[in-house]
Amino acid sequence: MWAFDRCEKQTFCADSHLAPIFHFDSTGKVIANFGADMYAAPHGLFADRNGNVWVTDFYIRNGKGYTVRKFSSDGKLLMTLGKDGVAGDNDSQICSTRRPMS
Repeated sequence: MWAFDRCEKQTFCADSHLAPIFHFDSTGKVIANFGADMYAAPHGLFADRNGNVWVTDFYIRNGKGYTVRKFSSDGKLLMTLGKDGVAGDNDSQICSTRRPMS
């Protein structure tokens, strides 16, 4: 099982050093935990059939946000789509109508 923690703060993970991505075995033991200092507001998580984990960030704060990241199951960053902390509509950015968190 996979979980993506929103860091329990009003500003989500932007002001936290928590590693918000957790992988649990069938007994509930944490077998992987990663992603610290990478997210403003964790939002979506998808585990693909190859064991990779895709995670999304939907706000901008502290130079973080508006990205989609692909990790291996042990937490190695394989790909980042978008540019941290930048919204846009070109080939290197993720477009969104949401405003940055203040």
